[in-house]
Amino acid sequence: MQATHSLKWTKNAKDDLLDIITRIKEDDNPNNAKKIYKKLRDKTQSSHFLPLKGRVVPELQVEGIVHYREPLANSNPTIN
Repeated sequence: MQATHSLKWTKNAKDDLLDIITRIKEDDNPNNAKKIYKKLRDKTQSSHFLPLKGRVVPELQVEGIVHYREPLANSNPTIN
């Protein structure tokens, strides 16, 4: 049986997500903001969440910190 994992959002990550979604809502349109938020939420709440599947955070890797991963909605960090 596989272990169950969950993603824990830090306060900074939650704040960043809110800032990103707000910016998209204001600069692009509310429908895209909702779509992107839902995609990210679904990706991180999936029962198939594999914590080692995400990429090592490049900014942290430079400092030698490699145990934090960032799940990506797409294959690159830019959301399309």
